Amino acid sequence: MADAASVEARYRIHPWFRESLEELDGTVPLDIVVPDAATARARLDELGVAPADAAHVAQLLSDIARDHDAWWLVTRCVAQLAARVDAADFVRPRWPSLERADDPLAPYLYVAAFLFAVPGIDRWYREHEVDEATMWHTLGDLGVRMRIRARTRGRPGLDTEQRWLTQHFTAQLFQLGRLQFNRDGWYYAPELAPLVPLTAAGARAVGVHIPEGGPLDPAACDASFAAASQFFARYFSGDGFGVAVCTSWLLDEQLAEYLPKDSNIVRFQRRFHPLPGSTPGNEDVYRFVFDERDPLQDGVIARTSLQHAVVQHLRAGGEWRVRTGWVEL
Repeated sequence: MADAASVEARYRIHPWFRESLEELDGTVPLDIVVPDAATARARLDELGVAPADAAHVAQLLSDIARDHDAWWLVTRCVAQLAARVDAADFVRPRWPSLERADDPLAPYLYVAAFLFAVPGIDRWYREHEVDEATMWHTLGDLGVRMRIRARTRGRPGLDTEQRWLTQHFTAQLFQLGRLQFNRDGWYYAPELAPLVPLTAAGARAVGVHIPEGGPLDPAACDASFAAASQFFARYFSGDGFGVAVCTSWLLDEQLAEYLPKDSNIVRFQRRFHPLPGSTPGNEDVYRFVFDERDPLQDGVIARTSLQHAVVQHLRAGGEWRVRTGWVEL
């Protein structure tokens, strides 16, 4: 039988993670059903997982279920998600990397946890009468994140974005067209009232996020913001959402010095009222524009206008910044 100590040692996890899972003993859902391979492949396809990866994960599920350590970790991750569905004061579970574990199951344990969590989040969508297409569009980010990991790190599975994805499976983040919106943009402090005049202290903001998925077409973004306004007014009317905020390197005004004024990125920036302050953004730019590579290294080639802008700015001694802006929801 598995115990917390053996799981900690085998998967080389931090004690705080083991302790957070150990606290869930006795609360693990009893209705977890391991689907057969065909059913699992079909469900993983709905989650956006590439066919080859879906087939591999589907074959591993029975191994995970029989492995006491793996099952101990996975079922408690599912319990963490279940406890946070629709939580008003949501805190993302701290699911750390398992890459240090020399174990063939490790890259797929979080994938299995999200797969087993689908019935719980599906109940929330059904109870709130949110259309099924929105659910699968949102949850399909799992497959996107797995493909990004394979592309950038050359390894299968999921091990870098699991903490972010916990929002999708707990009714905290929704993909509404081109953009994603989550419920924990922030709570407003009194000192922000003069800067964000549409809100009062204690009100909340919706967070805006730009998933991988092609250009930021202005018409598609218009449709997303319109959908978000209706969505949050309908399903979260009591939460005081009045504005949306975006914190991203894409809001760095320096981009407008290199890109055409009618480019999609510059037009996206203009939607937002900038707030003071910024943080370093080079690492974010490397990650999202060059697949985690330093664009100034030999062998990294700039191909798009955005990539050329990034390189030109860095070679001139500049630094990219992360900025925050707000827009009325």
